[in-house]
Amino acid sequence: EQFYHYIFRNVLFVYIDPNQTIETPLSDSMIIDLISCLTTIVLFNLSITSHYNADLWCWSSTTQLKPIIRLYSKAWELLYCDAASFLLKEYHPIFRKTIILATLNNLGALYHNLSTNNSNQCFKRLRQVLSSKEDDDDVV
Repeated sequence: EQFYHYIFRNVLFVYIDPNQTIETPLSDSMIIDLISCLTTIVLFNLSITSHYNADLWCWSSTTQLKPIIRLYSKAWELLYCDAASFLLKEYHPIFRKTIILATLNNLGALYHNLSTNNSNQCFKRLRQVLSSKEDDDDVV
C-alpha cells in the first residue's frame, strides 16, 4: 500500500464578484495579468484534484502519474510568470506561498513514489523555502 503525502489537500477558493464596480477600467495588460493569476490558481487546483484522485485509485505507474506531474509543473512555471507572480505576491500572498509549498511537497512525493532523483531536488528547494525569511523572494 502506498501513501501519498500532501502539504495541502484542499483546493484554493477565489471569489470574484461579477457585479463589483471598478472605478477605473482595466487595461488590456491588466486583464492579461489577471487571467495569468487565475490560471495559476486553476492549474494548482486541478493538480491537487488529480493527485487526490490518483491516490483514491491507487495509481502508481509513471504513465498514470505523469499528467499530474505536468499539471504541478505548469502551475510552478506560471509562478515565475511576471504577471502571475506579481499579482499573487501583492494581492494574494497566502495563495502564492500555499502554491509554492504544496507544489514542491506534492511533486516531491510523486517523484519519490516513482523512485526518481527529482524528489531530492523538490525537497531541497522546499527546505530552502521553509528556512528563508518571509520576505525573501530569491529562493523561489
